[in-house]
Amino acid sequence: MQLAFCAEYLDYQELLKDEVIELIKRYDLKIWLAVGKKKLKKALPLLERFQKEKIEFVFWPVLSLEGDYWPSERNIEEFSLLLDEMLTTFKKEKIRVKEIAVDLEPPRKQLLSSLKDTPPTSWKYVYLKTKARVKENMNIGRYWQAIRKFNELIEKLHSRKIKVTASCSSDLVLEDLWLLGGNAFQDFQEAPLFKVNWDEINIQFYNSATHGYLKILSQKAFTRTLYDLTNRIKRKLKTKISLGLGILEPEDNAAYTSFKNPEEILPDIQTALAAGVEEILIYSLDGLLKFKRPNKVLDKLFTQKPKIPPLTFGSVAYRITRIFLRALLELISIPRLFKK
Repeated sequence: MQLAFCAEYLDYQELLKDEVIELIKRYDLKIWLAVGKKKLKKALPLLERFQKEKIEFVFWPVLSLEGDYWPSERNIEEFSLLLDEMLTTFKKEKIRVKEIAVDLEPPRKQLLSSLKDTPPTSWKYVYLKTKARVKENMNIGRYWQAIRKFNELIEKLHSRKIKVTASCSSDLVLEDLWLLGGNAFQDFQEAPLFKVNWDEINIQFYNSATHGYLKILSQKAFTRTLYDLTNRIKRKLKTKISLGLGILEPEDNAAYTSFKNPEEILPDIQTALAAGVEEILIYSLDGLLKFKRPNKVLDKLFTQKPKIPPLTFGSVAYRITRIFLRALLELISIPRLFKK
């Protein structure tokens, strides 16, 4: 099993500490390093250190925090220009990038926007936010244009011998592989996945956060869903599949619920291994380093064995609900078929 960790908001100086470098090397961790334009120069010494220490890293370019932040259907031109600029800098500095992560997510402002007098964990909030995102995000013409543009970008990166991995923040997109297929959830997330020539697809199953919203179901329901959907995507696609698990952190964030005890994430790791997944990406390195003894946490993670979770009433009910939601999304998004 290859374990990777996301380093999205962690200060680069923290990563440069000898004890952190030693921890990464000791466990042969792969690091997904998020880098924006403003932090590019600050990231160079870290990437040089990674290269010197032979630490495997995935370059994870992001747009401005004040803008969309993540690449999506609507900003691929901006993302491509940023990527060209960054790779030119790396070439000058003799930093070899072997793999790039394209983190497909809706614009960050959509996640940050709030609804007055509506708690973010309420069903009313979810409904109103979903309705607004259907209207703004779903555009079938833009979706197919994005597929073409992402394929062109991948071809260009392949010419530089760079592997391209897509990561999607919502496991709901896997419901688009149901029966005859479709693209409703992909378009809703502005994340074209299954018609693009990615070298690898990483699906984020952040069950701690999902359980934070759907506490009516047990954790086992989500773990079984992870197993079933991972098996499906591996059957349907020839592309290499990896999973993002989490969120592992000893304290809750204002935006999500985390696994505060490493024991809580172990069933998801066991399930991923049972589904034949060889690489697991955990969010996040920041969270790992907040534990008093991160080496003990890693020891637990690395000693897990494959284990198929049981089929439960909750898991069946959850799957049926997801399939119904996809059908409903296809129905209410019919107007997108007439957008140019």
